[in-house]
Amino acid sequence: MTQPSLYNAFGDKRGLFRAALAHYLITLNQRIARPEGSCPPALAVTTFLREIVERSVSDPQKRGCMLVNSLVEVTPEDEELRAEITAELQKIRGFFERCVAAAQARGDAPPVHGKRTGCGRVYGGADGDIEFNHIAGCDFDGERASVRRPHRGK
Repeated sequence: MTQPSLYNAFGDKRGLFRAALAHYLITLNQRIARPEGSCPPALAVTTFLREIVERSVSDPQKRGCMLVNSLVEVTPEDEELRAEITAELQKIRGFFERCVAAAQARGDAPPVHGKRTGCGRVYGGADGDIEFNHIAGCDFDGERASVRRPHRGK
């Protein structure tokens, strides 16, 4: 495809990026829907996370997740894109919330006490629980997504 063809099809680089992100999000949502619709809730979470790890490990270019990469690269001024990313993160968090609640209802997961429903306790590290909204250095409070820069101690 030539540069004029790209501009005719997408308008500009931003349009091309938005189309690529939209396509990526369709496939991401399918990767969530597949196990959620066909597996018990705890297995759906495990299946989704296993697929993420397998895709990451097998990618020779180590591109990572386009949604997280977009969050890292979006400027504070681009509220439209930030809002779209936040909405997608809410969908992913909703997947975890639904699965955890269903697993708890089935007796497959212990009840969680406190402010969170358990979706924040997807991964437990040596220093305690690492919450879902802090995975990959992203802060997500359900209203606005942002990137937390790592603290560099002396």
